[in-house]
Amino acid sequence: MKKILLLLFVLISSYGYSQYGYGGSNNNTTNIYIVETPKPNPYGTAVDYTRDAYESGRTQSELQKKYNYNYERFSNAFNDISNKIYALNINREAKDRIIRRWNIYVDKIKSTKINFVSNSEVTDYINHSYNQINKVIYEETSN
Repeated sequence: MKKILLLLFVLISSYGYSQYGYGGSNNNTTNIYIVETPKPNPYGTAVDYTRDAYESGRTQSELQKKYNYNYERFSNAFNDISNKIYALNINREAKDRIIRRWNIYVDKIKSTKINFVSNSEVTDYINHSYNQINKVIYEETSN
């Protein structure tokens, strides 16, 4: 009985072996390579990180250029307005009142949070400033 069980075990074992290429009736052994498909990385690949970092850096650089350009436009406009006020050919009291009102307006603008990345917002503030100072000059000189 033990011999029959042993023989049966050997036959079953050899059949399983040959099924996976480790042997068989012709004694040819073949190598089996199990290729597992890589699991996708939920965080992306190194190439993704590099591309994202490059895009992010480029985007930040473009935003910084917009900010610098608009800030310079804004500053130049305010300097231009101030220079025009000081160049006005009017009496000293009217000029002082205009300068005082302009400084109050500038202080209000300084306390406002301006998005210097937005061309349209900066343009709106510049146009409003020119309109405001023209209104002030008209009011002070027409009296």
